[in-house]
Amino acid sequence: MTDQKRLTELQGDSPDYVLMPRSLTSENGAKELLTVAVIKDAVAVTCDACGGDGKGLYGGDCSDCNGDGDVWKDVPVPWATCKDIYAMVVKHLGKEKS
Repeated sequence: MTDQKRLTELQGDSPDYVLMPRSLTSENGAKELLTVAVIKDAVAVTCDACGGDGKGLYGGDCSDCNGDGDVWKDVPVPWATCKDIYAMVVKHLGKEKS
């Protein structure tokens, strides 16, 4: 990256940059936006049908988890985690107003 391009980006004159709030809050609408969007993460949980042993009712593989013992479920990412991630991005990529 050239010095001139970097300077343009830091001045906010680049189409690749937007102004964003310093933190996510309910006051600036971020909490409502992210609650509606529901950011999720997939996690492995013990299969309820077989109790995690992977065995089906009649001796074969469990039909719910295909014998794995775990199933993947989407769970919402906690609000505090969303704020922590955003704060880290602001810390490392944000720039102070000049």
